[in-house]
Amino acid sequence: MTRPSRTFEQGIPDFNRFTTEDTGLFIQSIYDWGKWRFNSGVRWDHNSLYGSEISPRVAMIYHHSATKTFKLVYGEAFQEPSPKDLYGTWNGRGANADLQPEQVKNFELIALLQTRYWLHDVSIFHAQYENAIVSAQNIGSRTIQGFEYRGQYHFSNPFSATQDISGEFYYTYTDAVADQQFENASGEWVNQSDEQGDIAPHKIHWGINIPAYQYWNVYLGVNWASARELFSQNPLRAEYNDARENNRNADSYITADINLQYRRGPITVGLRIENVFEEDDRAPGVEVASSGDDFSRDYDGFQNSMLPQVKKRSYGLNVKWEL
Repeated sequence: MTRPSRTFEQGIPDFNRFTTEDTGLFIQSIYDWGKWRFNSGVRWDHNSLYGSEISPRVAMIYHHSATKTFKLVYGEAFQEPSPKDLYGTWNGRGANADLQPEQVKNFELIALLQTRYWLHDVSIFHAQYENAIVSAQNIGSRTIQGFEYRGQYHFSNPFSATQDISGEFYYTYTDAVADQQFENASGEWVNQSDEQGDIAPHKIHWGINIPAYQYWNVYLGVNWASARELFSQNPLRAEYNDARENNRNADSYITADINLQYRRGPITVGLRIENVFEEDDRAPGVEVASSGDDFSRDYDGFQNSMLPQVKKRSYGLNVKWEL
């Protein structure tokens, strides 16, 4: 009797297994010259399937003073397709063994300013993606650019003489454009520059941490995102679906979370309350999100076009005892 191969013993036949080999080398240098610092690095990667790729990264940093710093950063990178996109085909989902890696070139300009109560961090970014992977295909390019502000603060605390009130405030503006859009009627990608979709143009996060008296600590976090257009492949985006009259997007939302903590000696007890105001939020669906919301039609898709988030307020209790 012939003994089965080890692969079959593990339940994976030889014809359904693929082996690749990755080799990488990274070199970095740092040079200081007065108030300037120059960082440079390069990474070489070799994949037995895709060949070699060289990814450089450089940064110039200028320390104007003890409270002001400026940075200019450029970098390149790539992302190999996942095994699911390469080989994971089944009914309702495609795969493509000929997919090429995504590539990106990124620029970023950053300014930091430290004041008595605030640390301000402002950045402008621009990223160019090529060979974007969508539905097991390499679909054109993506341009993502925007502005981000990150502020951290601390103030004197009327409830505690030893610990300040602290927190953070973040704002991000993102403009994401794709050079190809999906026409649901023909099932084809067409050359047309428009919003990428699924990305909120505006996002805000605010948090405040208040040490209260000797043993208590209270943290409040609030998140807001503006309304988002859906990805063109999503049948709910009417401008690329002739069978739909009304466009639907992901509405704006605001959520708030509270974390209460009591610490005394080795014992810490924490209570976390999420979605305090029970916000009703619906996020864009994942991947092709092709199920639609008209179930009298067959869109031949399994992924929900919209994903309802947990509307109810939720609670979590944790207890820690340090020995």
